[in-house]
Amino acid sequence: MNDNRASQQNSIIRALKLLEILKSGTDRKHKLTQEQLLAMMKKMDGSCTLKTMRTDLRNLMSAINPILDDAGEEYKDHPQDYRIIYDGIEEGRHRMSGIQYIHEFTNDELDLLIGLVKGSGGISKESAESITAKLKKLGSGYYQYTSDVIQTIPEHNTIDKTFINQNIWIINAAIINNKQIVFTFNGYCKDGKLTPVRERKYIANPYYVVLYQQKYYMLCTHDKYEDVHIYRLDLMSDIELCEEDRESVRGVPELEHSNAKEYMDRHLNMFYDEPRTVVLKVSNSLRGYTSIHDQFGDKYTYKRKIDDEYDEIEVTASGDAIIDYAIQYSDLVEIIRPKDLRNKLIDKINNIQIKYEENK
Repeated sequence: MNDNRASQQNSIIRALKLLEILKSGTDRKHKLTQEQLLAMMKKMDGSCTLKTMRTDLRNLMSAINPILDDAGEEYKDHPQDYRIIYDGIEEGRHRMSGIQYIHEFTNDELDLLIGLVKGSGGISKESAESITAKLKKLGSGYYQYTSDVIQTIPEHNTIDKTFINQNIWIINAAIINNKQIVFTFNGYCKDGKLTPVRERKYIANPYYVVLYQQKYYMLCTHDKYEDVHIYRLDLMSDIELCEEDRESVRGVPELEHSNAKEYMDRHLNMFYDEPRTVVLKVSNSLRGYTSIHDQFGDKYTYKRKIDDEYDEIEVTASGDAIIDYAIQYSDLVEIIRPKDLRNKLIDKINNIQIKYEENK
C-alpha cells in the first residue's frame, strides 16, 4: 500500500516537473521532442525513463486537456481548450513528437498587458514593476517584453494610489448597491496639502467611475437635480456609503439614454456644461485635422469647403471646452457659430489681453 502511494506521489512530482519544463521550454514557436524532454527530465530526476515519462506525460495531458478522440475532431472543434499539444494531434495521432505548451496569453497579448500596466497613471511604479514581473512569468522562457524602450512620463500627483483605489472601491460598492455617498471635496493649498473646499460634505448619487487622461472621475448628481457633476477621485476624501438609495439614472437626461463613453465624448476635458452643436472653421492642413482627431476622434461632421485653406465642420461638445480648444489651436481653428459662444471666446481673449497689457 505504501509502495503504491509512494509511486503515485513520484508520478505526480514528475508530472509537475514535466509541466514546468514545457511551460518554460516551449511555446507556440518552440517545440520539444520526447528525447529532448527526457534529457531535461533526467537532469531533474535521474531515475526517469522514457516509459515513465510517456506515462506521466499522458496522465498530465489527460488532467489538463479535453479527451482526445481518435479522429482529432475534438481538437479541431475546440483547439483553444488544449494546453499541451503535439504534431499530428489534429489527426488524432497518439505518438507524440513536437510537443509544446500553449500559454494562456500570446506574446503579443503579454506585450499589450505589460504596456498598459507600465503606462497606467493609476498604478505606482513599485506595483507596476511587481505586476510586470508576474505577467512575464506567464510566457515561456523565450518570452521577452519587446517595448522596454517605452518610458512613462513622470507624474507630479503625490496622492497615494492606494488611496485612489480605496475611493474606487467605495464608490463602486455604492453603485452596485444603489446607494448615495457622502464625501469631502478638496483642492491643494500652497503647502501642497489637500484642503476641503467647504466645511459641509457633499451628498451624491454616483453613476459611473471613468478614467480620463490618467485621472479617475466620478459622474454623479446631487439630490434630485438633473445636472451631471464631475469629481476627481484623487481630490475626494472621507467617502462613506449612505443608507439612502440613490436617485435613478432614468431621471438624468444626459445619462439616461447613453453610457459614460458617450458622455465623455460630449464633454472634452471633463467640462460638464451643456453640450452644444458648434460650427468650426478649421485648417484643411494635416495639422488642422490632426488637432480635430485628437480632440473629437471621428465624432465630427464635414459640412463644406470654405476656400483653399479652410473647411467647415460641425461638432457637439461642451461649449467651455470648445473655447479652450479654440484658444489652444487659434492658428488652426475658429468658432463660427453659435454667435454667443463666439462672443464668449472674444471676451475671454480681450480679458487675457488686458491682463497682460497691464503688466508689461
